[in-house]
Amino acid sequence: MRKRKIVIGLVISCLTMLGTAWLFGWFSGNPALGEVQQLQAQLADPNLKDDARRALLDQMRAKLNSLSPDARRAMWDNNREIFENRMLSHMKDILAMSTAEQAKALDADIDRMEKARAQMQANAQSNAATTNAQNSARRQGNRGQALSDDQRISRLRNRLDRSTPEMRAVRNAYTQLVNQRRQQRGLPPLTAGRPVR
Repeated sequence: MRKRKIVIGLVISCLTMLGTAWLFGWFSGNPALGEVQQLQAQLADPNLKDDARRALLDQMRAKLNSLSPDARRAMWDNNREIFENRMLSHMKDILAMSTAEQAKALDADIDRMEKARAQMQANAQSNAATTNAQNSARRQGNRGQALSDDQRISRLRNRLDRSTPEMRAVRNAYTQLVNQRRQQRGLPPLTAGRPVR
């Protein structure tokens, strides 16, 4: 009986090590996958300065471009799941706070949203001023194209399929708090995660 437990423990350990090796791209034939995951781990550092974060994001973007479309899609799916879980946990934490703590946390979130919005506007203006059509087309890729109604509906269905009623309730409660706080600060409300302008 004890031998059996030891063997099962060794098998589980070996499978875990092989899974980790595969996850870091050691068996994929493409070392860029492992490098992308190492860059992601570095990006998770909350003490990372903005300049260093931008440099790491640029490196990660270059590595992602070297991946096959299937590997890139798998990476994005995994990242989306990690991001959604982290955001859900963050929203739950805020909903559980006292009113004063909530206001402080919501202000920090709103400040980040506004900073990101301003950065996106600056990037859009910078891209519009760029006269090199080849660079512009490469940067925009599919993201620069407007979604059709069918694509938009498909994305909404996929998002609903990945979420639970509890997740949607938490997201809605958080969005209501954010919009109340934005209104108190004289900012436009969010719709679908973006400020109305």
